[in-house]
Amino acid sequence: MSRAVVRSGFTLVEVLVVTVIIGILLALVSAAVFPALQSAKEFAITSEASQLSMAMESLKAEYGTGNPPADLSSSDDLYNYVVRTFPRYSPGDLNGDTNIDGADYQQAITSISGVSSTFDPGNALVFWLVGFSDNPAAPFDGHADRMNGTKMTSPFYEFDIDRLGADSTAGTIRYFPKLSVDDYADAPPQRAFLYFDKKCYDDDHPYLTFLKPYLKSGSTTTYSNPRGFQIINAGLDGQLGAGGDTYTDADADNLTNFSGGTMGDYTDE
Repeated sequence: MSRAVVRSGFTLVEVLVVTVIIGILLALVSAAVFPALQSAKEFAITSEASQLSMAMESLKAEYGTGNPPADLSSSDDLYNYVVRTFPRYSPGDLNGDTNIDGADYQQAITSISGVSSTFDPGNALVFWLVGFSDNPAAPFDGHADRMNGTKMTSPFYEFDIDRLGADSTAGTIRYFPKLSVDDYADAPPQRAFLYFDKKCYDDDHPYLTFLKPYLKSGSTTTYSNPRGFQIINAGLDGQLGAGGDTYTDADADNLTNFSGGTMGDYTDE
């Protein structure tokens, strides 16, 4: 009388078949999940760019003086905006100087903000949206603390303090999207949210040498969002591209306050 042979375990062929099936399932899941995760991250950046844009509109509504300058190293632009916005403020009061000009304003702003005189559109975005003191004659009191995320009272935008990065060499403050950046303090400026005001359009001057505000498709003179301003982020690849009317592969995944998504998918109306 023969006995039945009882197998314990799988054959090599069965193991290989199961492994192949699991691999196929993982590939299918990855193909569906990874694009969804990428879209979610892009949406988060676009949403924050829109929130920053609304905060800038709130600042403009509060003071009624238009778009603040993105280039704070331009003493004339800074002077013209500050004297309209804070008519009681006079940096000459700090040293008794009665013959003040744009250069005095620029020097004072540099001193009280704790930021180097080489401002870029990332620095300017934070500079204007952290808010001002309640003293109309000294609106910039405590500004360095506000820019560094300390003593930040009544800002136009509630910045995530952990994402306020300062360049370790220049001390310039920028705001970064919530990405896989371990050390925001040393993150390159290309990764930050960048702000371009109307003056950038008029002068056609890139305050960051590696990026210009975007032009409408097919135009060399008309900018996207021409009556407002542009807030631009490099997107998930961290590469800005050239901006302007040159739409490179690096530009394609850039995210802005006016595109409603990536620049690669954006179509000017």
